[in-house]
Amino acid sequence: MSNHKLVAAANVVKGDFIPKDVIVRVMELDPNISEGNYNWARLNFNSYLKLQIFRNTGKEPVIKCEGDGLRVLTDSEAVEYVNEQFTLGIRKMLRANLQQQQIDVSNLTKEEKDRNRTLLNNQSMVVDSVKRVIEKRKILGFDIDVKADIIS
Repeated sequence: MSNHKLVAAANVVKGDFIPKDVIVRVMELDPNISEGNYNWARLNFNSYLKLQIFRNTGKEPVIKCEGDGLRVLTDSEAVEYVNEQFTLGIRKMLRANLQQQQIDVSNLTKEEKDRNRTLLNNQSMVVDSVKRVIEKRKILGFDIDVKADIIS
């Protein structure tokens, strides 16, 4: 592991933006790296930064890709960003459950049908729980940004 990475991670604070040229230099990448390989390296550097900052502070930072670089979010930035990621995750989970329900079971073996039924039962427990929480929070006046057609 290069000492450049250690120095870079030690000096990063919330609010910092790490541009592509710094990531390329710290990761000792070819400046003419392809976009795909750079994105992979950036994700690796993101993971490395999170680990090092966690080791230094005891808290995992919120880091997002921004343009060609990475931004270590401030706590106030992280509030909205993490909530957006959470909401996207719920939407993705609910969409996947709808897709699971649309599988044509007439083309499945008995074992596959049983497996699909088990998966749907497991998913239904989670989906029902999410629906109850969303409805309860709406009744209490909290704004929940999940499309109604996905949860119905």
